[in-house]
Amino acid sequence: MRPYINILVLVMVLLVGSCVQTAVNVLTTGTPEPSRTTGTTRSSGYYGQNAYQKAQREAYAAQGERGDNPEAIRIWEQALAQYDSQNWPFTRASICSNIAQLYVKEKDYGKALGYAEQSDKLLDVVEKIGVVAIDDDGYGVLDSSKEPEYRNFGGNKERMFDAWRTTNDSVRMQYYRAAGESDKADDIGRKMAKRSEKQVENTYEATKKTYIDSLRVQAKYDKTLTEAEIERRAEEQAQASLRMMEETQRAMQERTALRAEIFRRSMVGEGGIEELIDRFVEIVVEQNPTGPLMYENNAKNAEKSGQAAQIAQARDYRRLGDYHRENVSKPWGMAVKATLLLDVNRPQEALRFLDQALAKIKSPAPMPQVETDFIGSYWQTMMDQQSFDLIAWRFLRAQILTRMNDPRAIVEWDRVIDELNRPAIDVSSASQAEKQAAIMSNIMREAILGDRYQELAASEIASLYENVGKQGEGIRYIDNLLKTRETARASFSVEAHKRGYLAANKRLYERYLALSTNDPGVNLLGMERAKSRAMVDLMAGGIENINDPTLQMVAMYRQAAASEAGKQAQQRKTRAIAGKELDKGLKELKRNAPELHSLISVDVAGANQLAALLGPDAVALSYYVSDDALYINVIGQGIREVEVVPVSKSAMFGAVYDYRQKLLDPSSKYSRKSGKVTVDWNVDKGTQRLTVSNGMPFPLEINGISALYRSYAGGAHFPYLPMGYSMQVAVTADVQSIPAGKKAVIYEEEQYGGDWSYSNYIENYIETNLGTAFASGMLITEAGKDDSLIVIEERGFSYTPLKQSLYDVLIKPVRQYIGNKQLIIVPHSVLHFLPFETLKGSDGKYLIETNAVSYTPSLNALRLCRTKNRGRPTRLVAYSDPLGDLSFARQEVNTVRTLFDESVVLTGEQVTAASVESTMGQGDVVHFACHGIFNPASPLDSALVMASGSQGQSLGRLKMEDLNLLTVGDIMRLKSNPCLVFLSACDTGRARVSGGDELIGLVRGFFVAGSPSLVTTLWPIDDQSTALLAVRFYENLLKRNMDKSQALQEAKLYLMKNGYGDPYYWAAFVLQGDWR
Repeated sequence: MRPYINILVLVMVLLVGSCVQTAVNVLTTGTPEPSRTTGTTRSSGYYGQNAYQKAQREAYAAQGERGDNPEAIRIWEQALAQYDSQNWPFTRASICSNIAQLYVKEKDYGKALGYAEQSDKLLDVVEKIGVVAIDDDGYGVLDSSKEPEYRNFGGNKERMFDAWRTTNDSVRMQYYRAAGESDKADDIGRKMAKRSEKQVENTYEATKKTYIDSLRVQAKYDKTLTEAEIERRAEEQAQASLRMMEETQRAMQERTALRAEIFRRSMVGEGGIEELIDRFVEIVVEQNPTGPLMYENNAKNAEKSGQAAQIAQARDYRRLGDYHRENVSKPWGMAVKATLLLDVNRPQEALRFLDQALAKIKSPAPMPQVETDFIGSYWQTMMDQQSFDLIAWRFLRAQILTRMNDPRAIVEWDRVIDELNRPAIDVSSASQAEKQAAIMSNIMREAILGDRYQELAASEIASLYENVGKQGEGIRYIDNLLKTRETARASFSVEAHKRGYLAANKRLYERYLALSTNDPGVNLLGMERAKSRAMVDLMAGGIENINDPTLQMVAMYRQAAASEAGKQAQQRKTRAIAGKELDKGLKELKRNAPELHSLISVDVAGANQLAALLGPDAVALSYYVSDDALYINVIGQGIREVEVVPVSKSAMFGAVYDYRQKLLDPSSKYSRKSGKVTVDWNVDKGTQRLTVSNGMPFPLEINGISALYRSYAGGAHFPYLPMGYSMQVAVTADVQSIPAGKKAVIYEEEQYGGDWSYSNYIENYIETNLGTAFASGMLITEAGKDDSLIVIEERGFSYTPLKQSLYDVLIKPVRQYIGNKQLIIVPHSVLHFLPFETLKGSDGKYLIETNAVSYTPSLNALRLCRTKNRGRPTRLVAYSDPLGDLSFARQEVNTVRTLFDESVVLTGEQVTAASVESTMGQGDVVHFACHGIFNPASPLDSALVMASGSQGQSLGRLKMEDLNLLTVGDIMRLKSNPCLVFLSACDTGRARVSGGDELIGLVRGFFVAGSPSLVTTLWPIDDQSTALLAVRFYENLLKRNMDKSQALQEAKLYLMKNGYGDPYYWAAFVLQGDWR
């Protein structure tokens, strides 16, 4: 959770910015372009006229002048296509890095990562050739005896080489942060930190070399520059650069310590804060690299020449320095002070200082008269870039007004959003030189602020509208945020990343639901959007469309195992890959080849489309379990309702947990006792630990950690403020499950120990199956010291048993809307494991006695199932009793086959993974009568048990390594779309619910393989009752022409009337997908 990105992005921006600014200077001054073949200046053109520079100029104009990132991408991609046929690796690498950055801004992380990887591969080629040896077009090796311009360009390329490497790492880190792979993001962050520190260490040598190369070029035209003079001047500049870097680090360290102390004193109510704030402001203002200090250094350098013109420039520099101090630095200092006053909750004082600063900066005194035109032009250009870009100040004012509950806050936030949506500086009437400078200023602002202010502003204004009862206005802003994030979700190629990204945004979806309770259609849309929809994407595109190397390896190993009978180790390797690689985030795949083929992203249908899907005789109940409320959305033809039940997630989980225990064992002595979850966040000897204690009477599942942090490393120069750049990231938990009564360190990270100092305010949201725990504080990193932490709040949650029945909570609030209609249940969270048919009303009847019930992971999944349903079945493919220990299974299949016109039945040793793959596509109905295994630790390793060569032995007597399994990974690749799959096996309906509410288990495998309807089981089942229910179900379906849901309902009622009244025998069977 250490956000290395805060410092490093700033370093990257400045590094890339310096390279880009060099290019802009070239564009405006017309520096001659050296010939690639002769080393002489090309007489036919200028540096800015080759294809790369043309693209750069046009892309920067699109980006910085019009804010049109897609157009900038198009320009760069067109340029890349031009260069693809030429062996110019450096040029192509830089283009790819530029495109990668733009795709990050557009939230298309998948494409961004792909271009970053492509750029790095090209940079590897450059590194082998030698960076300095690459000529201007990145073509080949140069002779060191050629013109010194090449060495100069080579020097620039060294800096740009490092810049593009850092850019690519930044893109990669942002990808993994967004995808929930924080461990990988942290590894990349450390790598970037080391590179940054190495660059700092090499500042002296790099600066000296650059100056020597530049002065040698100048010496061709200035014969007074001897080699000794060149050496002296380069040494002097290198020493000055080194001193500036060291001073910057010292100032940052002092600012970090001051900020931490200000924060600590405000927390404990200790005095002396005003003096610390004033000292912080003094350091920031005095160390401002574009402030009075810069003018004084420029004046001293100008005086050294002793020439009259240079001495006049020195006087002008000092005049402008004094002017800057009074009209820019002091107002900026007041704005900086306002940020600190707001941090210590003194908003009225903060507003007073900020308004004074805004008044001063917008109405400065007349500029002093200067003696030299050069200085006057220089000053005007700088003011054009700076004085109009006060978005951070506006943002701060909106925050202050919000803290004060001032009604002007909404207007201020709207103004902020409006300004963020347009470039900082209008370049329409600027001169060419001013235009280029303004474009660069706009690009730099976007690089530093990005869309972070956009998201914060939208979130704040939504809350304000909510507070004044204007939910419709508030939801508009939340909707815009969600659209941005869903675009990002669709860009991830690896399915686990899609789930991780949405899990990190759970709270935003819950705000959407809370705001939309008065609009059932919008509320339903929110519920559908709140699910990660990775399975829906797979159902739409098909697993065969995924260029996923891991799945290809699964297929390869399976084929190898099938071709050589008896190689159990090879089959176990197949299962290991399917389980570990797929379920645990495809670790090797994501590390080595993350740029996978993008999945098809499915749009969420509107309420009218979904209601039409249901028809007049069905009603859907869509549930969402938030931390403190249950949302029930009712939809049908002519029905649109939302009910909100005030019940906690932990109480809901406890009630379902207890209910299932009693279904499986009516004599269960499980007692409903209260409990709580607590969290402890600490830093000891530089190691950060987040510990969770589970005082609940049931296991605690860690779905994910979402960290919102604000970095206070920025704000070191005008006009930016040290107000904290916010960023939300998903963090990888080290522990997935904590048993009842136990505690565990769910996140641990050692201190990196770099040379930079900064502080971060962090909020940790620990998402679990029972609720959300929370810890916040200020993490302080100081160079040469152990990290420290000031904890602000540690908040767990408690569990109190539900007093009402599950029927009263889940069905009674909406009973009036459903009558006797077909019920489609869209469960959420723990409700995925509840058989709703068993719920009893006050009349003592089970729900199954009045309503046929089916289930679907989402209504959009149901929409896709409807498109794959082939109608009435006539052909059966059945697989029976592969281990030879289920006598009723064989009877079951032999009876069922007589009901079909055509059938293929495999029994005992005939049932293998290979035989299933070759025959499954021959049936309209596929029936498995065998054992099933659910693996809660690795759900994609869940499987159907195939023949093992040990006929007659029960499953319990066999070791796992001796089993032949058809895993979820195998099933997903089966090319078959029967209209029904009946899994007459134990635990086939069980699954793990991911952070994005994705079901991961056998159900998922068959849905993805193409089946629109599944009959599965929620717990281990009785062999004899299963056979009776299965036969009755098929008789209803084929002879009595019932739809699937009615057929299953009647079969259950039939069992109840024939000696199997206990729900244990019939309630385990549930219909998933299309009920028709």
